[in-house]
Amino acid sequence: MELDKQNIDTGQNEAMQSLPLKRKLAFAMGDIGNNFSWTFVSSYLMYFWTDVLGVSTGFSGTIMLISRFWDAVNDPIIGTMADRTRSRWGCYRPWILLAAVPLAIVNILAFTAFPIASQTGRNLYALFSFFLLVFVFTCVNIPYTALQAATTLNTEERSKQASFRLIGSYIGMLFVSNMTLRFVGWFGNGDDGRGYLLTAVLYSFVFMLPCLLVCFLGTREVCKPPKAEKVSLKTSLRAIRGNTPVLILSVGFLAYGLYSYGRSAVAMYYFTYNAGNKLLFATYSLFNYGGCLLGALIMPLFSKRLKNKATVPKVGYAIVAVALLCMGLFVDPTQSSGIHMLYGLQLIASTAQGMSVSGLYSMIPDTTEYTQLKHGIRASGFISAMTSFAMKLGMGIGTASVGWTLEWFGYVAGAQQSSSALACINTIFTFIPAGFSIIVTVLLFFYKLDKASYNAMVHDLGLD
Repeated sequence: MELDKQNIDTGQNEAMQSLPLKRKLAFAMGDIGNNFSWTFVSSYLMYFWTDVLGVSTGFSGTIMLISRFWDAVNDPIIGTMADRTRSRWGCYRPWILLAAVPLAIVNILAFTAFPIASQTGRNLYALFSFFLLVFVFTCVNIPYTALQAATTLNTEERSKQASFRLIGSYIGMLFVSNMTLRFVGWFGNGDDGRGYLLTAVLYSFVFMLPCLLVCFLGTREVCKPPKAEKVSLKTSLRAIRGNTPVLILSVGFLAYGLYSYGRSAVAMYYFTYNAGNKLLFATYSLFNYGGCLLGALIMPLFSKRLKNKATVPKVGYAIVAVALLCMGLFVDPTQSSGIHMLYGLQLIASTAQGMSVSGLYSMIPDTTEYTQLKHGIRASGFISAMTSFAMKLGMGIGTASVGWTLEWFGYVAGAQQSSSALACINTIFTFIPAGFSIIVTVLLFFYKLDKASYNAMVHDLGLD
């Protein structure tokens, strides 16, 4: 395809200038809002299914996995539709506005424990409510991720914006992880079904919806294609073939999803059964997401001094792997000294993770110009869909494997667990995520899109 250097309106030189602080803060509000759904789901939904709604453990894992095939259909479709959207608000912001209320509603439905008598009925309710939640969340999150490439072409500003995004994300994660069990206890007063339902109402309409509206109102798309390009899904897929930066990031997010969300799904089980006190989960979450927040804050300080953005996540995930291996080998969570050691190792791992994930997200928008230069199409939404689907596929496999392996090793909800079940939980919580962190580290050695080559691409495209 012949490259059209004029297929994007960059608003004169505004796209290369520094982003105003208020726009970065507004962009960060989007991921604060998203995590009143995403963290709530990834940390508590499987536990809600098995221990409150009464869904079988194995079927819970199966739901998480097969929903990823649903993502394989709707993620690229939503990404392509967002790329082709034209409005006075831009391509991606309208999606955030229009899907915000539906997301709030289905977030509540996912945590509603209807008194369904049959096992089959409970399983099917969990299945369909989760599929609906996944679809509506995609309508918000894919355009939100693509929005970053439309707000600036300045690679340093993209790094800062990714840091702001992850800061917002971890603020939302920290709040949800630390407060959910408290809210469930306060609202439910012994009735967890009522507690989770009212917590979902609070998160959805009091916190999430206003955050998404602030994101919509406070951001601006300055890199706008002047006309709706009829780029087919098939053409977008061809643009990914041989697109090394996008493929590396996609596999990296796949491994990150396997590591992070599988571990999140098993964390409640770890503290409930291995440590013997589920309330420790809230303190652990402070160290976990507090460390991630710290890492996201300091990432730009390192990134701006390095020639390749991949260096920060490459080193960061190596640190994560070492910390988790030490946790699995040397921590006894039944002892207070072991718990203190766990908190310290988690703080180290989470700080490195916060830097690493911020780095990965800052690399996504740069691949938009790479794809435009190499394949002649600008497809921020589709690229965001690729990386998002890869992460959610990892999430699905990771969380599904939690349900399957727990059932395989004899987990019984609410009972004293066997030694094999406890060992299984510990392995999922420490050794397996350490392995995936090593995979990401090795993979990033092959990422060659550095700052110099990116700036040269912007010049070649006539966008500077």
